[in-house]
Amino acid sequence: MLRFNMQAVGRLGSDPVAKIVNGAAVTNFSVAVDTSYTNRSTGEKVEGTQWINCAAWNGLGQTAATYLHKGEQVLVAGTPRFRTYVNQRGETVVSVD
Repeated sequence: MLRFNMQAVGRLGSDPVAKIVNGAAVTNFSVAVDTSYTNRSTGEKVEGTQWINCAAWNGLGQTAATYLHKGEQVLVAGTPRFRTYVNQRGETVVSVD
């Protein structure tokens, strides 16, 4: 069985939001991860920010909702889900959750 896990270090974009879904506690938050690389053809340094949408369930979710706050640095680890959708401008967007 192939399993893809990832780890990312970044900062919370907003305070986590806790709610109950089908009787289970879940906390949602997004993490901003700064990226940078050098364009090989131009030699120019390119910087950007990638956003990762996260969900923490049950006890971990409750802990995240209690102790995490906007702007704090966090390490997230887990199995990502990749979603593709078309935004309002007609562009295809890939989202990592």
